[in-house]
Parts: sequence; C-alpha cells; structure tokens
Amino acid sequence: MQKIALRGKEIYADYAQRFDDETIQAPPYRYRVVSVDDDVPTNELVASDFKQTKDGWQFDRAAYETRTRQICDERARAQYVRDVQMRIRAAYSLEEELSVLRRRDSDPERFCAYDAYCEECKRAAKARLAESAPADGA
Repeated sequence: MQKIALRGKEIYADYAQRFDDETIQAPPYRYRVVSVDDDVPTNELVASDFKQTKDGWQFDRAAYETRTRQICDERARAQYVRDVQMRIRAAYSLEEELSVLRRRDSDPERFCAYDAYCEECKRAAKARLAESAPADGA
C-alpha cells in the first residue's frame, strides 16, 4: 500500500513518502494522507479518484478505473479515425474524394467503388485495433 498526500485538488505523491502522517497533516502543511493500492501509478491520479467518507478521504478504485477506461477508449477511437483516414488517403487524395462525393449521382459506379473501399478501410482499422487491444483479464 502506497501513500499520497492531498491538498485541495492537488496531489503530492512524494510528500507522503517524506513525512510521517502527523507532520504532514499538521499546520503549515495541512495535507490529507490517503492510502492507494500499489498497482496504481501515482502520477496518473486526479482529485476525482478520491472520495470523502465519514472516516476521512479514501481512494475510489471504481472512479479511477472508469476514468482511465474512458481515456483508453478515447485514445483507441482517435487511433481508429487516424488509421481509417491514412488508409483512405493512400488511395484517394482529398480532392479526388471530394470529386467522387460531388459526382455521387452522376457516376454511381465510381462512388460505389469508393464507398466499398472506405468500408474495407474501416474493417481493417477495426481489426488492427482489436489486435493491439490488451486482452481482458490480462
């Protein structure tokens, strides 16, 4: 179990290691010492990962995991979008893509080929994302 120090919305991981609980909580420091699980990187903690209970401040693992999962999901989504765009740009420049879209009704065969290629790019990007995703329970 590792300890961190909280003051307001700021987290001071190193302070809790340097001082004993009474010294760090007394004036002029006025930090709150909170225990955190060993497997949690202290440099990734934010104030919303803690909750105040009748016994004092506690680390809220569920809030931490929800927040970090959302960050991972946002990064994965951004990577997916970049991957799809890169694949489409490999075959179509922006000008060509806009031209195909403008002529959607007058040249439906070319639009269908473009659309099929975009769908294939999406499938490939999803497959790549699934390969790079960590396995559940690992």
